[in-house]
Amino acid sequence: MAERVLVDLQDARLLRSVTRLLEGAGYEVIATTPEADLAFLAAFEDPDFVVVDDLDPGSRGGQGVARLKAGPRKDCAIVILLAEETISQQDTFEFWQRGADTVISRSEHGNLPEVFAFARRVKDDCGDDDDDRGRTII
Repeated sequence: MAERVLVDLQDARLLRSVTRLLEGAGYEVIATTPEADLAFLAAFEDPDFVVVDDLDPGSRGGQGVARLKAGPRKDCAIVILLAEETISQQDTFEFWQRGADTVISRSEHGNLPEVFAFARRVKDDCGDDDDDRGRTII
């Protein structure tokens, strides 16, 4: 069975590119719509990964990930943030606080299958203890 990826990206061109890339790599992609409730979809679709491009507290991605991480399935999906090109250490720390498990730049989205494999290994190595949860930046 293919791993499932819930993709919530605001940029339509990036959404198409990520969708084609992941489907070509054998993933089942569930792309959101502007009206979608990300937390509901994450609970309903039970994805292995969630890819977002905005974790600002007032944004759909930020609110959805916050609700996902506060719910009973908080450790089930690995959240990947596709961030702007320049990512400072402070930005990365804030993204982790907002629920991102892994942060990569948007220009590196072509590496998502490898990032998924790496993030999965890190998370598996850390077990279920939230305090030891794997966090990565690439």
